[in-house]
Amino acid sequence: MTPRKFLRAAALAAWFLGAVSALGQSSAFSYQGRLNVAGTPANGAFDFTLTLFGSATGGTPLAGPVTNLNVSVTNGLFMTTADFGTNAYAGGTRWLEIAVQTNGIAGGFTTLAPRQALAATPVAVFALTGNPGAPGTNGAPGTNGAPGTTGQGAVTTLGTNSLSLAFNSPAVLIPGLSASVNVPTNCVVFVTTDGGAVTTSSSSSGGSVLDVYLAIDGLPLYLSGGGRASLAMLNNAGISPATARWSLSQAITLTAGAHTIAVYAYGNGTPGASTAIVSGDSSSVLQGELTVLFLKQ
Repeated sequence: MTPRKFLRAAALAAWFLGAVSALGQSSAFSYQGRLNVAGTPANGAFDFTLTLFGSATGGTPLAGPVTNLNVSVTNGLFMTTADFGTNAYAGGTRWLEIAVQTNGIAGGFTTLAPRQALAATPVAVFALTGNPGAPGTNGAPGTNGAPGTTGQGAVTTLGTNSLSLAFNSPAVLIPGLSASVNVPTNCVVFVTTDGGAVTTSSSSSGGSVLDVYLAIDGLPLYLSGGGRASLAMLNNAGISPATARWSLSQAITLTAGAHTIAVYAYGNGTPGASTAIVSGDSSSVLQGELTVLFLKQ
């Protein structure tokens, strides 16, 4: 395996970033991505560095690099974490630059391109806390920072088991991806979910197709214009089984009170499609995540 020349990563989506802990408590987040070596999904242990920038190209790093060693990559999929602190998100779009090298092999890190725009929980940390004011000098009081939005908290649930979906299977709740919440008054609810699936087909031309969607109180959001993703896992010659990931996010205005927000999946009904395995528990790189944020208006 050549550690530098053939390394490349395909970004999944900015919304694959999810809070490791509730907003207001931590700015740490997880990043899930796909790493290929010479066009083939990577397997093994790799080292990653993550650096935060204020622009898509060039510029001076705003924070980092954070170095994570011996990160496991399975069928190209990996997850790693970073914490740049809440001050790193004080207004403006942020981009994540990732570099990678094979663990235990000297030669330096290869920087992956392009940088990935952040538009998820870390930025929301700043939105809920506001911009800190300047400290005072010589005993004088400091200035007040710009007011932030009053946050009402966040709820995150993780996949607890895998789900098998055969050809044309009916909609089924993805195990663990359901949150019963009590929405405060005058709140916008922001929902984001991500996770993965893999086909059970061993044929070089086989695969699986399924749909994933968000539901509020049992009602699919796609009926009102959003909240659904189709996953096609089609094997290529020499690559089996194929994997795919979903990423959904939506801002919703709900009446105050109790609501259930959940993620469902169903077999797409494509003729000849094989059974797919969706999500999993904490031991699986396919594990799904559901985060619900309450933003006070």
